[in-house]
Amino acid sequence: MSNTTTALLRIPAFIIDFVVIVLTFAFLFRGILSIQLNVYIFYFFCLPLSFFIYWTLNINLGKKLFKLEVVDAEKKTSPTVYQNFKRCLLMSLFLPVNAFLLIPMFVSKKNQAFHDMLASTVVIKKLEP
Repeated sequence: MSNTTTALLRIPAFIIDFVVIVLTFAFLFRGILSIQLNVYIFYFFCLPLSFFIYWTLNINLGKKLFKLEVVDAEKKTSPTVYQNFKRCLLMSLFLPVNAFLLIPMFVSKKNQAFHDMLASTVVIKKLEP
């Protein structure tokens, strides 16, 4: 499968993860949300924190559904704890502007998003055993 196809699969995978996180957050904090939670606090703190926890725990339902995995960009092995932490942190911090940071995914040689470049990781299609 080409790198561009894998890059395109990341979009629906992200949408699935986004829906899972938002629905889980809404369910768990439904009492708090009824108090008119400030939109900025939700968008710039609560949602990125939820994504960070979700990605750090490697839940990634979207990636699992599309058989995608994050690997070290050079060795093609599982990323180190530091790489994974950096990748999750960067993606979570840049979540509000993530659409713009995905542009490199379609133009870079390895189809890496901005956070992948900084963490030296790449998303690939899992090989069937």
